[in-house]
Amino acid sequence: MRSFLTWAAQHKKGHRLTPVAFAILAAAIIVVFSSSKGNSAYRPPTDNFFTGSLPPALSLSDENTFVRRAAKGSEGIELAARLTQDGGFIQRPVSWQIFERDAELGLVGKTVLSNKTPIVDATLPPGAYRIEVQYGYASARRDITVLPRTRVGVTFILNVGGIRTLSRVVGMNAAQYADAKHSIIALPDNKPETLIVENVAQGETVRLAAGEYRIESRFNNGNTLAVANVTIKPGILTSLNIDHQAALAKLALLSASNKPVVWQVYSLKNQWVKTGKNKNPSMILAPGRYVFTANIGKDKFSRTVSLTKGKATTIVLGK
Repeated sequence: MRSFLTWAAQHKKGHRLTPVAFAILAAAIIVVFSSSKGNSAYRPPTDNFFTGSLPPALSLSDENTFVRRAAKGSEGIELAARLTQDGGFIQRPVSWQIFERDAELGLVGKTVLSNKTPIVDATLPPGAYRIEVQYGYASARRDITVLPRTRVGVTFILNVGGIRTLSRVVGMNAAQYADAKHSIIALPDNKPETLIVENVAQGETVRLAAGEYRIESRFNNGNTLAVANVTIKPGILTSLNIDHQAALAKLALLSASNKPVVWQVYSLKNQWVKTGKNKNPSMILAPGRYVFTANIGKDKFSRTVSLTKGKATTIVLGK
């Protein structure tokens, strides 16, 4: 290499290189650079890597899955969950179940783990397993294989949102007189509707998989139904108010303090009937005409009343 540089120097004119000398010098520099780069090529350490045939369920290209080396007897599974891909880890209890699995037959065997914790760090022998996770009413499952001297970690992205529903009566504060319950129905595309949960209390937070739902609202003592459709988005808690076009009926029973009571409400519009034995009940009813009757001891009393939307009416029975 030095002889090339010397020869190039001999072809200079004054302080300038001849074209031939310049070409030789450039070629020499390229050769030196290439040789230096080849001698210092980076080789990644192999301590934290392993080779072998991985089952499809353990794709290392999945950013939510990892496989790392472990000592013999320390193999196992590590689990966590997120509401969304970009969200933090769920810190509240999550329901986890791990089952043995026959990889060839696709059959699930006995349960090897069942708990409710934010994360799982379980030591399990090498083998095939099924993992099932549930958070609220959102669930997922995955089949994995633990190879000898490895630990498999999986983060489940559950895409969970939430909903909190309050039912109201237009024109009045009816919550102090009657409680409401809610049913949640999933509306999947091109699939039948599915009842997810019913009897959800006022203001109760329900965690759901992202998607389309119908919320049905009913007051405990009443005959009205109000419905609203809602879209649940991952990581977002939706507050929903459902308004009933209804009336409030308050039944006042006189001289009933020490006597057995049986009352009945009958709708003249659709023959809806409600009976009870409690004293002085309140009901949320659809507007219309009703017959209120009460048996107080040996006496029977009756009144026909028209109820108006958004108004409270007290019906007095007895003497």
